[in-house]
Amino acid sequence: MFVAVGYIPVVLASVIAIATAQNASTTPDNGNLTTTPSPASTNCACGFYDPRNDRYYTDSLIVYFNETHAIPDDSFKVDTFTHHYEKGWAITYREGASASNIAYENGSTWNIDGGWLNLNVSGYDNQHLVNGAQLQSLRQDIQYGSFRVLMKSPGAWAGGTAMVMKLEHNETSSAELDLMNMDDSTNMAWVATTTANQEPQFSNGVNYTVLENDTLHLGPWDFLEYRMDWDEDTVDWYADTFLVHSTSTEDAGLWNVSTAAYFKHWSNGDADWMQGPPQNEVNAAIGWVRYFFNSSLPAANPDAMSGCSLADRCSTEDETLRYSTPTTPEMQHKPLLAMEEKKPWSADPAAVGLMAASVAFTAALLLHLLFRKLFVRDKSPRLRADVELSKLRPGASSATLLDADHKSPAFLDARLRSNSSRPLLGQSQSPNISTTTLGLTSGVSTPNRLSAFERSDPNGTDQIEPSANKVVYSPAISGTATPNPDLASFTGQKAATVAATEAQAEGAVAAANPGAKPPPMAPVRNRVDYLAGLVALCSLLVSCTHFILTFVPSVIMEYLPRHYDSELWARKTIEPFFFNEIWVGIFFTTSTRFLTTAYLRNGSLKGLAEKVVCRTPRLMIPITAVILFEYFLLDCGATKWLEYIPSVTWTTWVNTSVYPNFGWFINATLEVIYLIPNAAPQITWYYATGVLWTIPVQLQNSWLVLLGVVIIREINTPWKRFGYYGFCIINHWYALSWGSYFWFGLLLADLDITYKYRKSVQSTPVAHYPMLILAIILVLLSLANDLFSYHFGYTFSTEERGIHPDLYTGLPLSRTANAGYPSYTEPKLNGLVFCVCAQYIVELSTWAQKFLSTKPFLLLFPHVFTIYLIHGLVFWSIGSLVCVYFASQNLAYWLNMLLTAIICYVVLFAVLPIVTPVMEMLGKEITKSIWVGASEEPAVWRPTAWPFIAEEIIVSELDEREERKHGSDAVK
Repeated sequence: MFVAVGYIPVVLASVIAIATAQNASTTPDNGNLTTTPSPASTNCACGFYDPRNDRYYTDSLIVYFNETHAIPDDSFKVDTFTHHYEKGWAITYREGASASNIAYENGSTWNIDGGWLNLNVSGYDNQHLVNGAQLQSLRQDIQYGSFRVLMKSPGAWAGGTAMVMKLEHNETSSAELDLMNMDDSTNMAWVATTTANQEPQFSNGVNYTVLENDTLHLGPWDFLEYRMDWDEDTVDWYADTFLVHSTSTEDAGLWNVSTAAYFKHWSNGDADWMQGPPQNEVNAAIGWVRYFFNSSLPAANPDAMSGCSLADRCSTEDETLRYSTPTTPEMQHKPLLAMEEKKPWSADPAAVGLMAASVAFTAALLLHLLFRKLFVRDKSPRLRADVELSKLRPGASSATLLDADHKSPAFLDARLRSNSSRPLLGQSQSPNISTTTLGLTSGVSTPNRLSAFERSDPNGTDQIEPSANKVVYSPAISGTATPNPDLASFTGQKAATVAATEAQAEGAVAAANPGAKPPPMAPVRNRVDYLAGLVALCSLLVSCTHFILTFVPSVIMEYLPRHYDSELWARKTIEPFFFNEIWVGIFFTTSTRFLTTAYLRNGSLKGLAEKVVCRTPRLMIPITAVILFEYFLLDCGATKWLEYIPSVTWTTWVNTSVYPNFGWFINATLEVIYLIPNAAPQITWYYATGVLWTIPVQLQNSWLVLLGVVIIREINTPWKRFGYYGFCIINHWYALSWGSYFWFGLLLADLDITYKYRKSVQSTPVAHYPMLILAIILVLLSLANDLFSYHFGYTFSTEERGIHPDLYTGLPLSRTANAGYPSYTEPKLNGLVFCVCAQYIVELSTWAQKFLSTKPFLLLFPHVFTIYLIHGLVFWSIGSLVCVYFASQNLAYWLNMLLTAIICYVVLFAVLPIVTPVMEMLGKEITKSIWVGASEEPAVWRPTAWPFIAEEIIVSELDEREERKHGSDAVK
């Protein structure tokens, strides 16, 4: 009997084992999960227990797609959308999602039977839209949990896509895992983990080759379980049992927030981390979803289940579970974070008061200025010279890329300095010439309007261009000057007091009136308005080129896709002639002419000294101020929408970023001054459109020509002189140096000023017209260089660059790994030929001069430097904003570009009158002070009481006190 009783447990165990085996045989193998049946109720009223993490959860979302052929409408919804733009510098495709890309597929593998849910990505279309598939949970209140999914990666070598499981509250609060096959699936496919929608980092993921090992018994190209465990402290990602990455919950922005669950298969062609997009359809799949989590709703607090025992809770490891917590309407609404809750707006009284005071102060200043302009007249006595000057049209002035054309070493500033200053390097003034005389050369009349290139700043302001607001006269020296009666009557009033203390050489006007303006003197007029027009035209074309590179890039970049066939037509016809990068060389050749003209004419070292002292501050002071202001705007988010532009315009050219700290800014600014060409300064990669690479070229080659012109003027034999030019130009060309442009600019200036070649050529029609036709042909051939590449496949610039030596090996570049088309910042032979021939045409063709001397160009010229510095900011801030906005409104692309161009240039021209005077003040006025301090002796120190002696003042005060005392005594 005891034996029979002993067999009872054995029989019961056998029965239980048989029943369990039968039950297991009817249940499909779902992902190789460990089966641990739970004794808890089927609805898991006491929640769930996770033995892996020793945590409790209140809710679940469980779907086995191999057991159903319909997406549970109480758990997930299918998203359908089309993005109008994407965020990313390298993203030129847009993401979409279509319900037609979700489909079931029957089949089985070693770890799943019955089929799975496919999420497909279609190939991109001609509008750069890539449609994928996306599922989103109805639950929006998911907070902390263990999230497991059986997924299959996108297929190998099918084109870069990503299969994603994601939890997201908003753009700054999210965590996701991406399975990316990449274009090179053999070596680059990887599992990425990201938080807060940041770009994936390879250090936060794992390559597929690491997961392909025997310990997992499967590969990443098969169905594999991926898990994300999220709690109050950390977020951990797993591929099967392999820990991929771990980060803090706070860094992910997921502390105490609610999220929704997403599954999507997508691609946007991001070359930096996803690659692609695919040309044909790519499949990825989901086998099952097992999510265990808590709810952010107060009623679902896990502490409310504290009375439940461990046995009452369902195990997260029980693969037989099919229970999903019912979804209520409250669960489908995402609670707002405290920072997202809209609060009643209330103004800060201090801020309002400060703003009101600033507006009132500004308005008062403007009204005061208008009042003085309209109603207050200057009643002080005026010199006849002032009367003459008042009849002249006032001009504007701005820093461009040219230098002042100083025609005489004795320039006088008509508004700043008096003759009381004594320049260290100045020439002595003849005692027989009175500074009170306005001398006009015989046959020369006072012009009502002077060209921009005839106005110059005499005080040593190292202008980058001919000044546009200075009226300069050259003296008529013919014996002893005749005094001006009107001026003499005025100066006689104070001469007796002051003249005794001033040196006789300082002049009668300065002695009589130390603040008086020096009398101007008139020069022979030389019209060079056409050079101002040429520079203005170049600045417009350069800005248009940058606009096209930003918004219609395929017109210039032939390797980029196009929106319309007309872009290809433009690239093969007008683009090489109007939007060519070689136009920038005009700034170099023309600036050289105006740097050296004065010295070539008179040989005075004072002009060279002025430029040596003032060249750098004249350029760098306004540039530093402008880039500092622009980076302030960038830091405030002015270019926020620029990162969306590539997905709309398909450009790969735009990119900008703010500095990590102010030290970076200082370092990059100093690079602009001292960096050796041909290396582009780092600020090029931060600054809007990167135009500042030309500044070190300008600065450093300024010293080249300022020294070169001294040598050239000492070589009097023509064949030696021009032989030296040829030697320098050939060497700079062979060394790939921009110095060849500046030497040619000096050569043209020397030919004109020293040898008067224009008159000689123009007076000889047999030479003039053939040379002019030859120059036109060379200009057209230089511009048409790219056309030969488009139509015949021959690239002259690549072949020509291969001749030059490699910096590191000394070998021809064509025989090194650095061979290829020259970069934008490298000089090109066709660019050099174009600049020289173009300037030759402008100087000898009356038709070209008439066109470039028209009023629009001359009005634009004073603002050339402003356009140069700020057009990129306008395009990349206002332009990017309106472009993205119009794209979101589904406007046709051509209409979008037309409106964007109009708005950009209206804004650009509207701010010129505001920005240019500020730059003028920063550049010209400060540089004037620098030059005055460097070239003039400081004023003689005099006591505060001068011209009176201290004893006289003391005696006068004592007498006045004595009188007041006697007066008070008399009253008493």
